[in-house]
Amino acid sequence: MERFELRSKIQKKYELENGQRITIKRLIEISENEKIDLKDLILILGCYKNAKYKTPESWTTIRTNQEYTKRELVNLIKIELKYLQKYGSRMYKKQEVYNICEKYGIEIDDFLTYIYNFKICYYENSYILSMNKEGIWIGESPALSKDFIDENYTDLYKKITKTANKMQVLYGSRVSKEEMIDVGMDYILKQGRIEKNLAFDKERLIGKLLFKARYQMLGAVIKSLKETSISALMDFVGMYNEMEYVDKIDSWIYPIKWKKVEMLIIDNIQLNINAIMKNREYGLRNITKKLDMQKDRFYQIIESIGEQLIQQNKVRICKDGRVVIINEQI
Repeated sequence: MERFELRSKIQKKYELENGQRITIKRLIEISENEKIDLKDLILILGCYKNAKYKTPESWTTIRTNQEYTKRELVNLIKIELKYLQKYGSRMYKKQEVYNICEKYGIEIDDFLTYIYNFKICYYENSYILSMNKEGIWIGESPALSKDFIDENYTDLYKKITKTANKMQVLYGSRVSKEEMIDVGMDYILKQGRIEKNLAFDKERLIGKLLFKARYQMLGAVIKSLKETSISALMDFVGMYNEMEYVDKIDSWIYPIKWKKVEMLIIDNIQLNINAIMKNREYGLRNITKKLDMQKDRFYQIIESIGEQLIQQNKVRICKDGRVVIINEQI
């Protein structure tokens, strides 16, 4: 029996079969008739994922019997939940999530791992599902609620402004402080999913919003710096000792006078630490892509950062190759 209800419905209605050739124009017609995004329809029918970029006269092939990775399978399930009336974007209680996993033949751990935009976040999602009596949010993220904004806007704005001030000093970016604040606040105001998921722990909720906003602000900085030659950044030294540091990692690492490009790499490593811990090579490779930097040059800078940490007595190398943090405050 076909486990994907939406796919079965579309195939039956439009007489589509596995292995059948179909034009992009026909896919567009079906997506408009069914009010389904073209990219979602392409994934449902197993077509070439870049088919959406082809001309309407181009052809692609329906492949519904292919093997899916766990990530792809979760994405298919999310599409089903998005368009089937009995589901939709909302909070799903724990038992509901288990029922969905059973229906679609996927382990709960895998579902929770890939549920949000292919980000590997099993532990947090598992924690949410166990702690939040309302369950976990699945679907499109709503905006923050009016009550939450009214209660927390001023505090969030002050903290985002502090982060923007810090980035302005660290990077000397061509993105103004005001623009960075806008980037951070605009992002936060759209994160209703985070609000609903972490409603049981306000401190953690605020921390998550600020962390994610900082990532977006850093992205704006990187985008602006890409417009200049990366080699022009190598000799810049920021006045990092003058900063007021917010957390223990910052106070441990920022007093060193890092070059600007080193600071970008350090910040990106901090923001992607979970992915790096899970798969070091994959996590670091993603950072090189984001910074648009050659792999060899990236690892040269990583090596330089490590040497400076040793010279500054921040870490030491053991005989067995382990790296030990010397400062016990971390």
